[in-house]
Amino acid sequence: MAVIYPKKATATAVAGTFSVTIPATAGICKQIFVKATTSSTTFDVKLVDIFSLTVLEDTDSTGLYNQFMELPCYGSWTLTISNASVNEAFDYLIVVQEF
Repeated sequence: MAVIYPKKATATAVAGTFSVTIPATAGICKQIFVKATTSSTTFDVKLVDIFSLTVLEDTDSTGLYNQFMELPCYGSWTLTISNASVNEAFDYLIVVQEF
């Protein structure tokens, strides 16, 4: 049986950056959603796996990053928002379908 595991929170960028650890076990990442408080804020999104390999990197998102995917996951990830044009709060949601 598969279980949908959403990880939702808010973090504030300091010096344009924040990083959070997303706990996950075997499954498939279905969605990464990051929304800046201000719709004109630009930022980069990066996802690093347990082996310190960058598995996703997108640059120059404006206001909202919403990516649907089928990315295998196999342990905790680090989500990093960097180069934010404004130090403000960001809402994020990572959805993993665990097995």
